[in-house]
Amino acid sequence: MTELVASAPVNGQRGLPDVPIGDVRWRQRARVRGRIRSMRVQPWANVASLECVVVDETGGLVIVFLGRRNVAGLELGRWLHADGVVGAHRGYLAMLNPEIDLIVEDHSVPPGKAPKAPKAAKAANASKKHWWKRG
Repeated sequence: MTELVASAPVNGQRGLPDVPIGDVRWRQRARVRGRIRSMRVQPWANVASLECVVVDETGGLVIVFLGRRNVAGLELGRWLHADGVVGAHRGYLAMLNPEIDLIVEDHSVPPGKAPKAPKAAKAANASKKHWWKRG
């Protein structure tokens, strides 16, 4: 189940469908869904800017927050929706200051894949599977 945690106003554009990151094109407005793979603070014109690499199964995209060292709720592994115009940043496709929606879900499981069983459940299943083995 997916639940939105926080969102910023999107000026009536919330109806845009999600586009796979591999299909976004330069100078087009897009709404993507992905997981934050890496984060770093990089200077840009002597001002710190937060750069996040967001990935899905089709590719990656850099999201840049100009003049920000951090954004509340953004952390490695967090799933989010980002809505903005795709441009170029240091030779990569990027969105500058996109509107974001944070998503609450199991961050370790990509969309469409079944979650892994907890270790305790695996141990219980293993003991049932091989009931004849002792110790």
